[in-house]
Amino acid sequence: MRRYIATLFLLALAVCGPLHAQLPLRTGLPEPSPHPRLFLGKGEEDALVKAISRDNILGSVDSVIMSYCDSMLSTPVLHRVMTGRRLLSTSREAVKRIFYLSYGYRIHGNPSYAKRAIDEMKAVCSFRDWNPYHFLDVGEMALAVGIGYDWLYDLISPEEKELFKEAMTEKAFTPSKDEDLAWFYDSAINWNQVCNAGLTVGAIAFFDEMPFESGRITTRAIGTIHLPLDGAYSPEGCYAEGYSYWGYGTSFQILMAAALESAFGTDCGILEGKDGFLNSSRFMMMMSTPALQSYNFGDCSPGATAQYMQAWMALRHGDVSVLRPEVDIMKKKSFSSFTDERLLPFFMICGARLSGEGYDLDNLPSPEENFFECGGTTPIYIYRSGWGDPGDTYFAIKGGKASSSHSHCDAGAFFFESDGIGWAVDLGTQNYNSLESLGLDIWNTKQQSDRWKVYRTGPFSHNIITINGKVPEVDSFLGIGRTWKEEGMKGAELPLGLFYMNDLDTFYRKATLDENNDLFIRDSLVNGSGESLIRWQMCTEADPSIQPDGSIVLESGTHSRVLSISALPGYGEQSPLEAVPYSEDAVSGNDYDAPNPGKHIVGFSFRLPPDGRINVLVSLRKIR
Repeated sequence: MRRYIATLFLLALAVCGPLHAQLPLRTGLPEPSPHPRLFLGKGEEDALVKAISRDNILGSVDSVIMSYCDSMLSTPVLHRVMTGRRLLSTSREAVKRIFYLSYGYRIHGNPSYAKRAIDEMKAVCSFRDWNPYHFLDVGEMALAVGIGYDWLYDLISPEEKELFKEAMTEKAFTPSKDEDLAWFYDSAINWNQVCNAGLTVGAIAFFDEMPFESGRITTRAIGTIHLPLDGAYSPEGCYAEGYSYWGYGTSFQILMAAALESAFGTDCGILEGKDGFLNSSRFMMMMSTPALQSYNFGDCSPGATAQYMQAWMALRHGDVSVLRPEVDIMKKKSFSSFTDERLLPFFMICGARLSGEGYDLDNLPSPEENFFECGGTTPIYIYRSGWGDPGDTYFAIKGGKASSSHSHCDAGAFFFESDGIGWAVDLGTQNYNSLESLGLDIWNTKQQSDRWKVYRTGPFSHNIITINGKVPEVDSFLGIGRTWKEEGMKGAELPLGLFYMNDLDTFYRKATLDENNDLFIRDSLVNGSGESLIRWQMCTEADPSIQPDGSIVLESGTHSRVLSISALPGYGEQSPLEAVPYSEDAVSGNDYDAPNPGKHIVGFSFRLPPDGRINVLVSLRKIR
């Protein structure tokens, strides 16, 4: 173990190279700045107060935070409440309460906020544990207590400091030494980012009281955080786990970097050369739709939320356009809806710095990009026609592998929004505890897993084809081939044969929009040795009606489109197309599946004989 710790310290020496002359041998890290040392240093409050007074956006967000702080003064302190196997809701509420209240005291000077934050810290530090069996709960609780301890340090009594130190040691630092509990150190998913960030913030807060233990925690985080930085982002910035998990993993990654920088004057090199991470600001900018939905592939929920960590990205890049879509979401969805955003004070810190550089957050420039494409674990292609109208067109299509973290069985699925209507959508995820509590093994990603029986996760609700009612090959990786970015043709082609390799010899999907932004899906299939019943399916929020000619009309308000299928010429002798249209509510009939009100599955079924070939064109045209 001593050799292991020594190795970590040497690693810290290496990554913090230019500062080696300042490094005390006891930790291998620079001496931290005085309290408060996390995110907002001593004396920086005045600049934030001035920014609030001159910037409408910051003033509105500050009002949300202060309203929440006032409401907390008459609310009971937190209790240790488990939801299934998780304490996570309690940990997240602790972050929100302690961060907001500490902010309220530092920026507005009300001692009642500080007292209440300390009371919350005393409450959570008296819990028997922070549920290390689900270490995200520990990571977030360590973040909460670390922020409160650092920001309110001068107001905390010696007895309280001892309580908080013992709790951080016993409930966070000690469990992190257990390799079975702290498996996240070897992972490349959001767990690594969240747990390492929370532990690092806790360690920096208590650095003076326990420098060796805090140094151990911090240097181990520095030594392992490269795994998600290298593995979760494509070079172009695509975050493999999707929209919601960028909001989680990347937010905590930013907190870790910001904590190191504010305390030590350096991020110790953790972001050096991590272009994919920094490029992810462009990815996230493109992931919300004109109608304020999200491109919610995988275990992500529909509906865009303000990804306010883009403010830090804007500071880092010097390009504030990445923040513009998030500010638009804030304004259009009303600021009061963001009281659930537990890291909102961090937005205020970054926003104030942008304001200090002369930016008006209420009048940021719009992005110039209309296209985004990436490779990596989850390849995607996105087109957006504009940035100013909620009726603008948005189209996306994805590849990937179903068995990767938080993925669904949906390679080749597309998403299409226009006129403010989700013509082709993804149902998103289902509450994990609702499935776990029934004994479903939803985290097993093998071919026969319970995960693929869940309607929203498995293949039968996604905008793909299914064959003979079977689950496609979940371990097959599908990339994106050709792409088009011209006015008359926007879209991508994907080779999907491996996804269906037990039934088809080849399968190519070409999905494009024309100059009118009508959608065309060309599926070219060569069957294997058995007969295949093909089900071409699409999930929509429009109301469908099957027409006598076999087409399907989709209507939403005053807008309507027609979904139709036809055969195209192709290489070799083509099998005849005898397609049967269908329309059904998006339900599975299983008791464990969540309802999907207002959503429908529409499409066409047809048979393909052994060794048969067919090219089908499915179009979704606006009815003019």
